Amino acid sequence: MITTKENNIKNRFGYNKKQFKIYLNTNCNNRRTIQGGSVAAPVGGQILSEVLPYLEVYKSTEEDRQKTSVKVPDVRNKSIKEAIQVLKESELDININAEGEIDKETTIIKEQMPKPGLQILTGSKVEVYVD
Repeated sequence: MITTKENNIKNRFGYNKKQFKIYLNTNCNNRRTIQGGSVAAPVGGQILSEVLPYLEVYKSTEEDRQKTSVKVPDVRNKSIKEAIQVLKESELDININAEGEIDKETTIIKEQMPKPGLQILTGSKVEVYVD
């Protein structure tokens, strides 16, 4: 599957990333000892269950757990056409981050994410950046 995004590399590296912090303060006025996990964990879990979908982080499915991991190949300095073939051989998809129309034969990949050599699940997308 090939998709093209009309945004730039800044979005991928955190300039426009959605972020959040959780600060949970449990205040117990009586003298008995309460473990933080028995009070804070349920509240934190509820907060995360509502925040993570906003960040597009979802629970893995049974299908995800059955996938195998593969080493990300290096597709930098290759044409889009070559990268598609290399990634297909590794059972990976490509996401092309470019503005406007591109020629798959002549457009050369300058950067990729995740980096070559990392382990990811089959079926995952490798995002590539072109000039």
